[in-house]
Parts: sequence; structure tokens; C-alpha cells
Amino acid sequence: DFVGLFGFEMTWPEDKKLGHISTFNTPGWQTRDQEDFENVPTALEHYYKALTTVPGSVSQFNHPDIIHGDFERFDHYSPEYDEAISLLEVAGEDGAVDCEYYHLALDKGWHVAPTNNQDNHKGKWGNANDARDVILTDDFSEQGIYQAIRDRRIYATEDKNLEINYTLNDQMLGSVIEEVPETADIYVTVYDPDSTDSISRVEVVVNSGAVAHTWSDPAELASGALTCSIPADYSYYFIRVTQGDGDIAVTAPVW
Repeated sequence: DFVGLFGFEMTWPEDKKLGHISTFNTPGWQTRDQEDFENVPTALEHYYKALTTVPGSVSQFNHPDIIHGDFERFDHYSPEYDEAISLLEVAGEDGAVDCEYYHLALDKGWHVAPTNNQDNHKGKWGNANDARDVILTDDFSEQGIYQAIRDRRIYATEDKNLEINYTLNDQMLGSVIEEVPETADIYVTVYDPDSTDSISRVEVVVNSGAVAHTWSDPAELASGALTCSIPADYSYYFIRVTQGDGDIAVTAPVW
């Protein structure tokens, strides 16, 4: 089902290159013209601090790049700021997934899930292409959806009906395992109902974009159920799926 969530975007001028942040589920809004958010070198940190004062809010790093801004290379991580931001766009207007900044944010310590939102200025939000965000939840109320976003139960896909489930040591995508295990026991299911689509590769991606495990056997991929056990040597693990037609999907990690 299509879900529409309404919020506001904090957009700094491109000469500052701080970036754009969308914020949802707040009682009001902020603007970059406010004293703390405009002509001060700590504008981005001030906005992060403002987000921490609205515990129910949800925020997203929008399309990080060298043109619109990269959030000062995600350098201002703190546990408090991390709690306020749950999402990061891994695709721009065309819906093509590029994980360069996703890797960077994760490596800097941010706990964010990937999104692919058809972020465009053409008024075709939802039908410009087949890109989708998928939120895994049993509670389809507004607050239930927000909670699933805060829990990062999300994957981003270029294919509109690709289905993915992923657990690590029985913990769903988006989870944080506080006590580091010796082994990461990974279970992935992947399915596309379209008879013309196929899965060509599924990978476990870890710190700095390294690949810790790959499934590429056609018979195994066709079964739709994939497992592996690998040493728990990394701080995060997410799944990247590549389809036969080149479409890509990436999940939130388990940390």
C-alpha cells in the first residue's frame, strides 16, 4: 500500500552545502532563516539539537551529494542526534541506488535505514518510476508506521514489488545487538512475483561497503531462502539484492 507522511524540509542554500533534511511528526516547523540555523558555522548541529527536543519526530538525510550537501561528511554524530534521525536517501530523482554516502554515514556511527523516495520536483511522487520504500510493520496506523520507521524496519528498492526479509541472529533488519556475538547467523528471503524478473545476486555488505558473503548460485537464489554463518567481525551488516535486469535493493542493517 502507498503511504504518505507529511512533514517539512530543512533546506540550506547550496553555497553552504550542509544538506537537506526532511522532518516528520512534529507539532510545528522550523526554517533556515531562524538565527540558530542560518549564518552560523554550527547551524547543522543546532538543528540536530532542536530535533532532540521532539522525541516523536522522524528525520531523514536527503540525497547527500557534493551539490546539495553531505551534512559535513556526517561528522557530528552523537547518540542523541542519532536517535533523532532514522533515514537516509540512497537514490536521487531517477531512483538509481548509490550507497556511497550510506556507507559513509554508517561508518561514522549513524543508525539509519535506506530510502528511495522518488525525490523529484515534477509532481509525480509515487509514479515517476518503480522506486519504493518498504516499511515492515503489522500496525498500519499513523503512529505504528512512525514507530516502524524509528525502528528502521525498512528497505529501499528500484523494483516496486520486490519482497525481502532479513534477520541476523533472529533480529530483524534495523535492530541493534548490544552484546557482540561470535557468529552472525544470517537468514534472507527474497521474492519477486513477476515471472520476467529474477534474482542474480544477494550480498551481505559490511563496514566501508565491503562484501562479507555472496549468494550467486541460480538454484539457491531461485529457492528464495538463503542462509550463512560468518564471523561477527563487523559493526553492521545489510543486504544488497541485484536482479537480472540490474535493479538494486538495499536493506537497513543489523548492527
